[in-house]
Amino acid sequence: MKKDEMDVVKLNDFPNEVLAMIFARIPFVERLQMSRVCHRWNHLIFRYFGGQILLKMDGQGMTLSNNRPGWLSERNYRNISLKVDKNHLDLDNAFNGIQNKLVYLSVHIFNCPPENVGGIQQLLPKLINLKILKMSQTEEDFKTIFTTIFDLPTIESLTNTFEGHVIRSLRLLEGLRRMSSLKKLHLQAASFSYPRNFHIQPVPQVEQLKFRKILAANFRKYSLAFPNLKVLDIFSMKRTDELLTDLTRAWPALEVLTLRVNLGFLKSFTLEIFLKLKKLRKLCLLDVANQLPEETSNYLRSLSNEQVML
Repeated sequence: MKKDEMDVVKLNDFPNEVLAMIFARIPFVERLQMSRVCHRWNHLIFRYFGGQILLKMDGQGMTLSNNRPGWLSERNYRNISLKVDKNHLDLDNAFNGIQNKLVYLSVHIFNCPPENVGGIQQLLPKLINLKILKMSQTEEDFKTIFTTIFDLPTIESLTNTFEGHVIRSLRLLEGLRRMSSLKKLHLQAASFSYPRNFHIQPVPQVEQLKFRKILAANFRKYSLAFPNLKVLDIFSMKRTDELLTDLTRAWPALEVLTLRVNLGFLKSFTLEIFLKLKKLRKLCLLDVANQLPEETSNYLRSLSNEQVML
């Protein structure tokens, strides 16, 4: 072998830490392609950058039809999006070996037989380190698996989307209190209502709450259910000064508030309402940048960008 060939340094001569620093400077798509080069690179990329990779799984793709038990365990997948439909799913086979690695799971249940919903119900308790769970299903499917969801002790962020155009009752959420690690709750439905003569058990651990739509909002009742909110995001609700005053009284310690405001509401829009929130550090008014009254707009723009977003 020639001397100049002996002095050539190859990438695999570098230690793992140096290779990881090199991979970090490579665009995501190319980095994912590089994971196919060899077992070592595959292991390093999924070990150091696995949190950026989302694996999409369904009953028709190769992912769940592969017959080799535990084949996913060869790669350290931490984020998975799973579509559950009428196709047969062998979830035990597919998830064997990665239950303790999974951190993020998104599940879309669509027009599927009871046995597939049951498969999800059996899978969830095995994901012992799962922190973020996103569910999308009909109300009937939710009623089938909600007890399993509420008994997951590690979930920190829960997003639940109810399919269809039906008003959902917050009665569906009884049991949230059992989710001791839950900090962030995002509820999406055509609209939500808080039934009369109904009181959900307080869920003091929740600090962030996001609603798609609320009907006939009674913020006093909501504050009894979620007394320690710091972040509130409401996409759609009936907007009046009286309701917003109730909101500020319900959660005087709010730090971040996001609202969508229409032109009709702006005619009676008064900033004094939000001045009651003494700890408010960010106010997000979406879809209103070109609609605010001049006096209000000038005041908001005088504040720092960290306080107000339009």
